[in-house]
Amino acid sequence: RTRVAFVSGVECFTARLLFERTLNAWANHVPSKENAYSNYRKCDSLVDFVARSGEVLGEAAESETHYVVVDQAERLRGTSVLTLLVRLSELLGGRANVCVVLVSTVVWDKFRVRHGGASDPTMVFFPRYTKAQTLDILAHDCPADEPPGFFLTFVDALYEVFHRNSTSVQELRHLVAMLYPKFVQPVFEGQATRSEFSRLFKLCQPYFSAASERLYLREISTSEWQRVGPASATNRAEDVAQAIYELADGSLGSGIMELPYYTKFLLVAGFLASYNPSRLDMQYFA
Repeated sequence: RTRVAFVSGVECFTARLLFERTLNAWANHVPSKENAYSNYRKCDSLVDFVARSGEVLGEAAESETHYVVVDQAERLRGTSVLTLLVRLSELLGGRANVCVVLVSTVVWDKFRVRHGGASDPTMVFFPRYTKAQTLDILAHDCPADEPPGFFLTFVDALYEVFHRNSTSVQELRHLVAMLYPKFVQPVFEGQATRSEFSRLFKLCQPYFSAASERLYLREISTSEWQRVGPASATNRAEDVAQAIYELADGSLGSGIMELPYYTKFLLVAGFLASYNPSRLDMQYFA
């Protein structure tokens, strides 16, 4: 049968990590407590990987093609891992038919392999999602107890507001998850009906404005955003905006100056990496 290994260019930044994750996927091996979070086989070099690949794929028919799909492949630019990937089928020496798929938002000319004598890959370009395709994806996030038509109308309005800033589906899904509870709250409080979409949108307008400046840039966390009062006819737009800005500026609570969203993760990651050897990453964070 065809075997497919999905690996991340962010996680597999060394050849050993790439080899071991690939073998785990091909062998359908999942590190767990039962196996002491060990990999299928230890691979310190290309020679080990070639030998272990023969063990895993040895019984497969020669006509079958096996795949290694690398997401965010641009993270491997300037490393020897990229050279190994583009020459993997050749380096396996005919032991198996392996195809490597590099997924990236960067054109090949930006991270062309300058050593190793590898040929250019076959490039397949995918266009951006259209508005209709994006709305179809976001429609799957509709809560089970909400009318799909009403939810899709909200998603369409949100797309019109934010698509100029970002067309990322993940970012739009995050905004939908944060803004929809605020948008629909007046319905549950009896201040408006679902048919009064214009009124609901007007009540939620301060949250849309603040989201474009604070939530989208991660200057305010999800938990802090949820503490902001719901949309209501009794709330002035200026008061809502001021409350959100004060949260983002760290003037509420203990008064401690908060670090930016991504800086927190970078600081925590640096602390953990400095105290834990890389061989324990799978055990601690899998």
